[in-house]
Amino acid sequence: MRNDDVNAAMLVVAKNLAEQLGYIDLGLTVLDASRSWFWANRLIAATSKEPVRVVSHKYILPLWEDEIDENKRRPKIEIDMHWGNPRLSVDLPNGTFACLTYKDGICSEAQAFGDKGIAFALSLKESIEYYLKIF
Repeated sequence: MRNDDVNAAMLVVAKNLAEQLGYIDLGLTVLDASRSWFWANRLIAATSKEPVRVVSHKYILPLWEDEIDENKRRPKIEIDMHWGNPRLSVDLPNGTFACLTYKDGICSEAQAFGDKGIAFALSLKESIEYYLKIF
């Protein structure tokens, strides 16, 4: 399983979730590990024979000024790169957070916060793997 397939599955899951929850699309970009702010991505790029890239997409849920709490995470859905691998991070308005990183086609790392974070992370994993079977 290639990272490109995982990245494509994450893009579909992110888009579906964003549409379902009313998040605003901020657009696609291509992240190049050699130009990353994260040192581990640059290390992976320096040791790879091929360019290390991930198609990134970000969605946000707009908030009014009086709704912003600097002590809380802001609702967003984002695909970025972690150690040269695609990572899907989702912050929900209720404070639930889940983040999944895939390496070689399998979930290599997951983080979850909030009451329903673990269940949410598992549902994201199942959605990603559903699309991986289709691709």
